[in-house]
Amino acid sequence: MVKISFNLEAILLGVLFSDGWLFINKAGNTLLAFKQTINKLEYFFYVFNKLSHYCSANPRLTSTRINGKNF
Repeated sequence: MVKISFNLEAILLGVLFSDGWLFINKAGNTLLAFKQTINKLEYFFYVFNKLSHYCSANPRLTSTRINGKNF
């Protein structure tokens, strides 16, 4: 178990309550994923910067088009 600060907990919960989800990959690692429109990359990197201490890898950026919007 890892103890995280209230500020980081608020960021994590905010992402999960909006556009994020957690999943377990084939290696058994829990991953955090979320989709943002392309103009919200600053927020994406802000979240990664705040949570990077708990990450074992750099983020992967992918893109998709849903209803005419790029994510």
